[in-house]
Amino acid sequence: MTRISAHRVAGKKAFVTGAAGGLGAAIARMLARHGALVFLTDIDEEAVYAVAAAINAEHGAYCHRTDRPLPSQLTSSGK
Repeated sequence: MTRISAHRVAGKKAFVTGAAGGLGAAIARMLARHGALVFLTDIDEEAVYAVAAAINAEHGAYCHRTDRPLPSQLTSSGK
């Protein structure tokens, strides 16, 4: 297993899906602890905001509730 180096993520932006719990929340906390600005997303709005609040108390995080996008929403042209 590879250990993450703080200098590799410090100051970087990380987008974490499924961040309301489990591995997603753990990854978000670890990245924030090492200095990354984390953007959290999940379909469970209440839970993802709770995780973001916990991270914000110590490190800072941006949180957004989202449903799974449709394939047409993944491209800027919508095609």
